[in-house]
Amino acid sequence: MQAAHGREDGLSTIARRFADYTSLRVKQRVPWWEMVLNWEVPNVYVVLGNGLAAFDVEEQVEGWAERLRRMFLGPARPFTAYVTDRRRDSLAMRLHRPWRWFFPRLDVHDADDAPVAYIESKWAWLQRRYEVGDARGHVVGEIIGPWWRPWTFELHARGRVVGMIQKKWGGFAKELLTDADNFEITFAPDADVRWRALALAAAVLIDVMHFERAKR
Repeated sequence: MQAAHGREDGLSTIARRFADYTSLRVKQRVPWWEMVLNWEVPNVYVVLGNGLAAFDVEEQVEGWAERLRRMFLGPARPFTAYVTDRRRDSLAMRLHRPWRWFFPRLDVHDADDAPVAYIESKWAWLQRRYEVGDARGHVVGEIIGPWWRPWTFELHARGRVVGMIQKKWGGFAKELLTDADNFEITFAPDADVRWRALALAAAVLIDVMHFERAKR
């Protein structure tokens, strides 16, 4: 993940917001009435960095057309989510998922909506595999979910594991009655800090693709 012409790229600018966090915990917030009425609402997450609230992630849904699309397309829906930096009270990045028949993709944009990276599903036997690339389309790593570890996704770069995304048990009532999920994201001590921003984006896509579907 090299910056072009020696200048800092957009992903590096975003990653500075994550530099102080050695781990992230992503907790989905669900209104009590969703559990009672079984009515789907836009996904909202609070992200803890080193145990403190660091970011908010909120799926944007405007108007009844988008709400109906969300209801009927479910995990296949296109969406946009905003990631807000709580410490700086400002937008950190935007996540755009276009609609596709196959191989879902998430485009990562900066606060000005300029593309900085992408995460795209790829065909693989006996595992879940996502390609990770930069704004110029260069592959910089991949995310692998081994079939024998259904709640675990490994971040791979340059031939080694640089981090891990793991779904955590949310409690019997939460797991049974809602599609809310919690994730723990950890990193190798020497991992490029840009993987921290990419891992958060990946956790949002993984939640929609693999865990919303499982509860429908």
